[in-house]
Amino acid sequence: MDDPLGLPLPKDPLQRIQRFAYDLAWGAINEKWDARLSYFRGELTDGGPRQYVQEVWDNQPPALSLMLALGYMTIAREGNPIVVQLTSKTFELLNAPPPVSIFISYRRSISSALALFIWSELRVDGFTPFLDIRGIDPGDEWYNLLERRVKNSTIFIACIGPSTLQSEYCQREIHWALETPNTRIIPVLHGGFAPDDLPGSPFPELQLKNVIYIPEETAAAMYTGMEQLRGVFGLFR
Repeated sequence: MDDPLGLPLPKDPLQRIQRFAYDLAWGAINEKWDARLSYFRGELTDGGPRQYVQEVWDNQPPALSLMLALGYMTIAREGNPIVVQLTSKTFELLNAPPPVSIFISYRRSISSALALFIWSELRVDGFTPFLDIRGIDPGDEWYNLLERRVKNSTIFIACIGPSTLQSEYCQREIHWALETPNTRIIPVLHGGFAPDDLPGSPFPELQLKNVIYIPEETAAAMYTGMEQLRGVFGLFR
């Protein structure tokens, strides 16, 4: 089972709670910490999970009261600290597919419409893909954030049109993805950029990937390309 602890966090409140429970169960199964956890004044005190909460959640995980109310924890011992036990419901989350982190790379002047279409369709399918116009909050250090997002992604979707690979920013994102062994790269070619154009591009290695080609900017062609992309996740409509 791949380590899910470094994946970006969802923004939906319920998905955040489920993600926290999933990670705690994963850590217990892999002996990073115990299935019994101590809370002091609402904060985890055990070394392993405490470090995880600091690094992944910036010390702001879902509240203990919510974890108890939704059945992901039960009280094992009252007191201060309070000791809680992860429930069977929490461990059952591990039977589901691990959290998927999707990064959509694109050049705004070429692929904004396609990138937003992919983002919207994947949201409908229950994913939370990262798209820079939707995923960067005011005040974020965007360069470091993008690098971290790319390198923590399990799926990297590269929307590539005729001038995309001339963009310094797109080149950096693709470099980061290629440097990350566990990231699956899916080039989506469109706007007149075809698979035969990849060998002479700055990234000829992309021709070895599972390329999705959208030969024309029509609704039917984009729908077909999206169905191919869904196939990567085992989804079909």
